[in-house]
Amino acid sequence: MKKLFYYEALTDAELMAMDKESAMVILPISLLEAHGPHLPLGTDFLMAGKLAEALAQRIQQEDKIAKQVIILPTVPLGAGGILRMGTLNHAQTLVEQTIAEFGERLADHGFEKGVIISGHAGKGHLNAMAEAADVLRETGIFNFLPLTSVLFKPQGMEKIKAALEKQFKEKGQEALPLYDGHAGCWETSLALLFFPELVHETYKDLPHSESAEENGYCGDPSFANVELGRKLRDFLLNIAMEVMTEHFGKAWERKAR
Repeated sequence: MKKLFYYEALTDAELMAMDKESAMVILPISLLEAHGPHLPLGTDFLMAGKLAEALAQRIQQEDKIAKQVIILPTVPLGAGGILRMGTLNHAQTLVEQTIAEFGERLADHGFEKGVIISGHAGKGHLNAMAEAADVLRETGIFNFLPLTSVLFKPQGMEKIKAALEKQFKEKGQEALPLYDGHAGCWETSLALLFFPELVHETYKDLPHSESAEENGYCGDPSFANVELGRKLRDFLLNIAMEVMTEHFGKAWERKAR
């Protein structure tokens, strides 16, 4: 049985026939934003779609929280963003409303749960995803997990930091570097993995930056490489699956009995 679907490729008849109670919907949503001289304006937008696909494949492999996964088209929308040439940002309330209406429409069609993924981790955007998801869950309309908000808000970052520190103790220099911010080593490495044709070679010579607003990036993109991107992808997916299993797992186990 096919397990991965792209929403825009389905017919209404196919959607009607689907077992929506056991399905998971993934909503990628990110703004277009300046990412220094080496990464495209669509970095967060493209990253959201690529991470959604990677997560969908992992959900299929582990078969813990859903039998089928449906990926929605990435929405080019986001709050915050550095105020530089090319950034197209939006009001936090608009992001919240958009997510809420996606949840409502999905519920109208019989879906019960989903995940929100973003390549953008600005504070306003994280809050918008979390608040929209909270309202949907509290009103019993739709169970949307704002995965990126959970991972990149303070509590989630502590979880990531603890996992990275554990790697350093166990593997020494082979461990992943600590998260270094906007368009730095982490994000550039993931871009080299997901869309290398759009990464400018200038990343190799960029100096350390403390200010994304001033320079368009923060951190050390010159240390980026594809292998690191692959390790970061797997690291983030492992933590994401932990969070999702904790959030959805008990209800899924009850239905599976």
